[in-house]
Amino acid sequence: MAFVYRKDNPDIVIFKEQFDLMGRGNGKDGYLIPLALFMLTPMYGVSNYNVDIVATSEEQAINSFDVAYNMLEENKKVMRKLFYWNKTEIICKQTKSKMRFNTSNAKTKDGKQTGMIIFNELHAYEDYKQINVFSSGLGKIKHARTWTITTNGVVRDGPLDEKISTKRAF
Repeated sequence: MAFVYRKDNPDIVIFKEQFDLMGRGNGKDGYLIPLALFMLTPMYGVSNYNVDIVATSEEQAINSFDVAYNMLEENKKVMRKLFYWNKTEIICKQTKSKMRFNTSNAKTKDGKQTGMIIFNELHAYEDYKQINVFSSGLGKIKHARTWTITTNGVVRDGPLDEKISTKRAF
């Protein structure tokens, strides 16, 4: 979870693009979703820092969102002071930052004002269409970044294979 920002200079984002390739059953959502919730809060310090979870299937997107939802539900007494939540979005009361899940219909997602995009299970993407539409909304909010978290699935010659090749060359 290091390298999100510099404590001595919080205006500097160290990595605007984070890429995590993990094994199946390794707890991708349990690893990333608490960090995403932190980024909604005044402790991170950016108002309207919306986090969009993007996946190729509605089920995958909802599963990731449900990790955050369930964390809040299980700690309701403390968390209701900071957040309002329902089954479609989580809102930090102080910063007005939101977490939402999104599915593969890129046509309806143009023009969003997102602080962080979580691309979940990149191995399922066959091309860059959805990735490009969501990414086009970055830059309107301070500390804009993408965070890709994935296993090494079965779709070949897509964005994941290209990213892996680039990372290995680096």
